Amino acid sequence: MKKLRPPIPVDEANGVNFFDTPGVDLLYRTCLALAEQLAVTQDRLDTLERVLNARGGLAEGELERFEPSPEDEQEKQRLMSQLASDVLSPIEAMVREYEGAHRTSKKGEAP
Repeated sequence: MKKLRPPIPVDEANGVNFFDTPGVDLLYRTCLALAEQLAVTQDRLDTLERVLNARGGLAEGELERFEPSPEDEQEKQRLMSQLASDVLSPIEAMVREYEGAHRTSKKGEAP
């Protein structure tokens, strides 16, 4: 199965900006990250459905009755955490940058 390329370069240092307002640009990047994750999921789901159909499919209700093993559940949680990290990383980077730029100001003082 081919790997889908991200819609924008991953390297933030390349100077790609879509909007003049950093917050809007950040939201746009976040939406693109979500869209990328959805596209990958949709591609994998389509492939899985085609493979299952070629093999004769699943029994009715089989997905609803499925109980993952503890190891499978742990892997599912890891994947969910990775998704959250991928999607939220632009926001976290902006917060770190903001906090770093304002470390010298005292609480209640304008930077």
